[in-house]
Amino acid sequence: MDQRFAEQEKKIDQKINQRFTDQEKKIDQKFTEQDQKLDKRFTEQHNNNTQWRSSLKSQIDAAFDKNKKEFDAKLEAMEARIDHNMSKRLEPLQKEILSFHSEMHNMNLRMERVENKVDELNEVTRNLKTKIDVNTERIMNNFVKIMETRTILGEHERKLELA
Repeated sequence: MDQRFAEQEKKIDQKINQRFTDQEKKIDQKFTEQDQKLDKRFTEQHNNNTQWRSSLKSQIDAAFDKNKKEFDAKLEAMEARIDHNMSKRLEPLQKEILSFHSEMHNMNLRMERVENKVDELNEVTRNLKTKIDVNTERIMNNFVKIMETRTILGEHERKLELA
């Protein structure tokens, strides 16, 4: 029986270990995917911003050559557009980052629940082992009593045969 419970415990441990391994792989994969997405988006954004800045610099230089006042007015308008456009472009990234953090928090909560279930399974296993030990001891005690009773009955039968 101990061997069977040891095998069951080993199977449970293997299943739990597999679940943890699978969960770790999923988390690692999710991190990698999110990192790749973020890196790609930031690179694209950087390239777009670089091109955009280059274009703006040409416009600014031409405006400066024409008229200083006109240049100041255009510069202020462009800065406002830049701030507005940057805010618009960063909003989706910020939302995605918040979503990613929320997802990671949920995964951590799930992992915590899995760990709690593992602890519960370990407690149930301990309780079962204790009950098995108690029942085994009772069975052995009953077996000893049966053997003692047989011995006493055997002695009585011999006495009856002699009498």
